[in-house]
Amino acid sequence: MIKESDIRSDKTLKEYQKLVDQDSRKLLKRKKNFKSINLKKLGLGKMTYAFTKKGYDYLECSKTGTLIVNPRPTRKDLFKFYKSSKSNEFWYEKFFLPMQKQRVNFTIKPKIDYLTKNFKSFQKKKIIDIGCGSGDFLINLKKKWKHAKLYGLEPSDKMSEEFKKKDIVIFKNVIEKFNPKKKFDLVTCFELFEHVYDPNIFIKSLSNILSKNGLLYLSTLNAVGFDIKYLRENSKSIYPPYHLNFFTTESMCKILSLNGFKNIKIITPGMLDFDIINKNQKYVKDPVMKKILQILNNKKINFLEIKEIQKTIYSNNLSSHMLVMAKKK
Repeated sequence: MIKESDIRSDKTLKEYQKLVDQDSRKLLKRKKNFKSINLKKLGLGKMTYAFTKKGYDYLECSKTGTLIVNPRPTRKDLFKFYKSSKSNEFWYEKFFLPMQKQRVNFTIKPKIDYLTKNFKSFQKKKIIDIGCGSGDFLINLKKKWKHAKLYGLEPSDKMSEEFKKKDIVIFKNVIEKFNPKKKFDLVTCFELFEHVYDPNIFIKSLSNILSKNGLLYLSTLNAVGFDIKYLRENSKSIYPPYHLNFFTTESMCKILSLNGFKNIKIITPGMLDFDIINKNQKYVKDPVMKKILQILNNKKINFLEIKEIQKTIYSNNLSSHMLVMAKKK
């Protein structure tokens, strides 16, 4: 059982959020240039205004609970933001690198364990990790699947430099502009979907580089997951302009089906939901949940009881962290 503090420091997170707010205000000065993406192509139902956070308007799908920022900064402005913002640099230097080992142990290795246990037929196949950062997933996957042909796709200059030190083949590009000569058998993509400019174009691009019956293995945030559902705009996960797209298990199945995927399976193996909501219970508006939290804390629940609560959350697909698997038709 892990806690939020195991993978991110509260103090560092607050410093990071201050920088995000500063960088974000520069984008908001260009709000008149914001663009609306085509929501119909996402397979969503009726969209209504949900809330505004930090100047960005979130719409909610009445059918699925999906949350989408619309309109949003242009693709060009978002790319510039990620390339040159002080908050992004701070995240890498102060957030990512100091906690790299913990993140590998708590978030990356469990994904590798699940993949290698359930999809052994891909262990000698051609695999690419989209938005691979400094290559932690690929490096650790290679330890288990020694004969796999591994590649990474990463547009960041600083991140991609790390690959040269680790002898990993990297394509310096974004998926929307990536046109490989040969298709891949397995495409992985972690914690990127919530950031992308157009979710439909992104999923279509992933489909385009996969071979027939190739596997997509993706993780993202769940809009109706436990802590996001009850904290809503007060959730630290809902923080624009970084997180723009919050799909659900239902809407993720829909957009994948529309883009040529089959055999879709989604699990929610999150480990932090209860710890997050318990730390932030002052923001919980639901009266029933508020009462439950009060009772649990008055009872002074112990570690084992917390572990059981979290187990119930993820075993019933109620976590805010989704792990998605789908085959290309």
